[in-house]
Amino acid sequence: RADLQRLLTEARSPRCRFQTVLVDDLSRLSRDLGNTWQIVFRDLATAHVRVIDVSTGMASDSAGARIQFGALALVNDTMLQIVRSETLRGLEGRALAGFWAGGRVYGYRTVREENPPDPEHPRAVPVIHEIQAAVVRRIFQLYAETHGLKQIASLLNQEGVPAPYDDDAYRKQGGRGWSPSTIRFILKNERYVGRFVWKKRTWVTDPATGARTYRMRGEDEWVTTEQAHLAIVTKDLWDRVQARFTERKGAKGRARGTGSNGHLLTGLLRCGECGSTMRVVSVKWKAGRAYANFGCSAHHGKGAAICGSGLVISE
Repeated sequence: RADLQRLLTEARSPRCRFQTVLVDDLSRLSRDLGNTWQIVFRDLATAHVRVIDVSTGMASDSAGARIQFGALALVNDTMLQIVRSETLRGLEGRALAGFWAGGRVYGYRTVREENPPDPEHPRAVPVIHEIQAAVVRRIFQLYAETHGLKQIASLLNQEGVPAPYDDDAYRKQGGRGWSPSTIRFILKNERYVGRFVWKKRTWVTDPATGARTYRMRGEDEWVTTEQAHLAIVTKDLWDRVQARFTERKGAKGRARGTGSNGHLLTGLLRCGECGSTMRVVSVKWKAGRAYANFGCSAHHGKGAAICGSGLVISE
């Protein structure tokens, strides 16, 4: 909410040009109980700016304002939780009926349902995206034929096959191109064998950073539907791929010291050619001690077609 942040920044400024914020209704400021309290009685109050709820005439600096604003904010927060619950229930109903419940999955697209019962709110019907589905089948076949995740990603990038998030509307922070993690996600997605599972995750916002992260729900909460007509790969090919995952699990451990998580320089280095982050790509042993070698994550994960810089630098 850029304009709200601009208002708060202006309020903190020594040259603030206003002393009052008018809101048509307190819920327009925020429907979250904690956010409302933070904005009204901390951010604005410490800057000597009061808030007036035009609908009720209440002012945040009047006697008893904290009780009145707190009660109204609690009502708004309760309404927000009700809306969330009803929205989730509606999406669950759509998922059970075989309609699309949101999100995007490579290999599928959606079309509007024919003769919708509510013409103003037609539901989305999933169908197979044949061009992308052919890529999905090829990925499964390559992995079943003993190709590795990195090898498959590099091959697709060399051939110029558009990755799921290469279009500008959905550009990912990790950059363009296929990555081993994208390949793995596709190979482990049960939708490609006709088993659609919805409500596996719940999203939460970190109050300190504002970043959204997900948590896995219990399996008893999952909504599962079998839709054989939407299967992209055969059950036999799916089983072969999953069996290979099982065989390889633990067979090839990561070389000691090559993990980048927790390293002092994690996330700080950037490739000078493509701008991608640099990660630990190898380890050099010297006098019994391991030294990490950093390289471009795009080059080492996606291949030279995405970034031609194969240089590495020792810590």
